[in-house]
Amino acid sequence: MSSPDPSAAALDPAVTTLLRQAGQGESRYKLVPMSGGANNQVYRVEFEDRVPLVLKRYYFSPDDRRDRFHAEKSFYDLIMASGMREQTPLALAWDRENRLGLFSWIEGRRLHAAEVTRDAVEQALSFYFAINAHRHLPEASSAPNASEACFDLGQHFECVERRLSRLAGVATDSPTGREAVDFISGRLRPAFEKYKALCAETKLANPAPLEGTQRCLSPSDFGFHNALNQSGDRLAFFDFEYAGWDDPAKFLCDFLCQPAVPIPRPLWSYCIESLCRPLAGGSNRERIALLLPLYHMKWCCILLNEFLPQERNRRAFSQRRSPEEMESRMNEQLGKARNLLESLASVDLTQNSGFDDNLCVAR
Repeated sequence: MSSPDPSAAALDPAVTTLLRQAGQGESRYKLVPMSGGANNQVYRVEFEDRVPLVLKRYYFSPDDRRDRFHAEKSFYDLIMASGMREQTPLALAWDRENRLGLFSWIEGRRLHAAEVTRDAVEQALSFYFAINAHRHLPEASSAPNASEACFDLGQHFECVERRLSRLAGVATDSPTGREAVDFISGRLRPAFEKYKALCAETKLANPAPLEGTQRCLSPSDFGFHNALNQSGDRLAFFDFEYAGWDDPAKFLCDFLCQPAVPIPRPLWSYCIESLCRPLAGGSNRERIALLLPLYHMKWCCILLNEFLPQERNRRAFSQRRSPEEMESRMNEQLGKARNLLESLASVDLTQNSGFDDNLCVAR
């Protein structure tokens, strides 16, 4: 067993109660911090005589109105009610007051980009469609809207506009901060304004808002960065703290654009065609084509969150980084944002996708 995290000692009474609720009795345990979480604190609950469990402590701040605990608990309530228990950890117990969740341990490893094959994509999309096949359940009706849910084009643009506006708060007291400001003002903001003007001039400028039956149950922040490869290449998915009702085209654009463990471009066509089938949670090509460049830009903004004081505090909470580590991380994220925007400029979106060339607007 590994050494415990001293800062976790204050959680002992709440964890003991959670373990009792989960049928673990008065077991002796140690909490060992796990790496990888960007928002919350995650611990492996180690025992001397049994398989470990996972404890998640959800971030909360008066400045951040997201209720990560409620969103994830609601999504797991739906998973449990639907009987879909093979592709996710099991939720064993919850503590709303202390914002804690206790989950089963899944033996597996993180995926590398080269492992994102068509089979992996099929497993991910099958999970998405299976969730939406249970949209009639009471637990689905009780689910909140997803974080940053959007149901008409104006809301999609407002979402990215808010993120760009927040980036006006990037400090220029370091070379990296000044480089970030130059990138935002000289490249990212102009790309957004150019695309917004282009959409206003086209017939796609005002698609109808989505009715309730056209909306989907989105796992949100969904991709292979939040997956584990189990034996037999079976994938398990986790982290649903932003989940809820949303636009299915937005779900797909986020799925395609997330940069951590990216989906290879040759598989984009398959993803798009899959989501355009007449199934619960489906979308249409025109809406996806309209939103995809916009969500490239949104993910550029997300990559630059490290430069914002509030986000840096959240990262410090979840990952316990030193100032030097934070500075290195900001350099890394700025490079990723530049590359992501460049990929929007250089990729031929007409290849295997049916998109119009004029959607490539980042240059």
